[in-house]
Amino acid sequence: MAIGNPDTAQHVSVTAPGLNTTVHGSIGSMSEEATNLQRESLRQLAATPGHELEGVSTIAWIGYDAPQVPGWDDMNGSAQGIWAVSHDELARAGAHNLAGFYDGLGASHEGVPAQLTAIGHSYGSLTTGLALQEPGNHGVTDAIFYGSPGIEATTPQQLHLDNGHVFTMETSDDPIQLVYDAPPILHQAAAALPAPFNAIAESALAGLDLSGAGQFGPNPATNPNFTHLETGATTVSDGYGGTLTLEAAHGHSDYPRFSGDGLPRTTNYNIAAVIAGLDEDAVRQK
Repeated sequence: MAIGNPDTAQHVSVTAPGLNTTVHGSIGSMSEEATNLQRESLRQLAATPGHELEGVSTIAWIGYDAPQVPGWDDMNGSAQGIWAVSHDELARAGAHNLAGFYDGLGASHEGVPAQLTAIGHSYGSLTTGLALQEPGNHGVTDAIFYGSPGIEATTPQQLHLDNGHVFTMETSDDPIQLVYDAPPILHQAAAALPAPFNAIAESALAGLDLSGAGQFGPNPATNPNFTHLETGATTVSDGYGGTLTLEAAHGHSDYPRFSGDGLPRTTNYNIAAVIAGLDEDAVRQK
């Protein structure tokens, strides 16, 4: 679902979602988020001399089967979903589709190629990271990953992007951090058990490790090769001599959601700045 015309806009973004996303259940909220994001990107461009007439198209993309964990009332479905979200098979299949979508945007665009920003949330960040590693030049100039369990890449070059063009965000209370914190804690706890329970626990954990569960690479939000953007409350210039007070984002799902009064959060402001090619205005992590 594109907000604005991606064939003519100078700035285009594609957002890929994660766990439990479906077209039926999610396209409405994703389209609303894309509408708000386009509006904020255009606001920032209008306040920047020389960029007032540039266009923006923000796209909500659900072109793959995201993992589904329906709930503990459906134990079989939950087990399948937990396996899927902890492995990259669905992300790899989705990445191929997403890379082809990027290619299509480039093929249909009129005139000078657009600045194309790839955005991935949660498991969708893994899908996006893998899409950028698909063979070929997909025309993507910038990438934003937030609430990420990993992207199976550690440098911009692996994503076919230039230094300074990969941006990450993670809120201080995002439970995604457990993906990185839990394994060493579990191994430490297993080692502290008395024999023979320590050996049994370590054997079970070793089997889990061998399954490849959650092995999507280091946290991009702490990787020094990427640019880390602020998620907490902050104040920025409105471009007209005044200021905007931006709310913090919290948890795992606030990143693309505007605040209740319709104003952008710090995360929305940052995403819009990158989309608009004004990434120097994006607020860096404190």
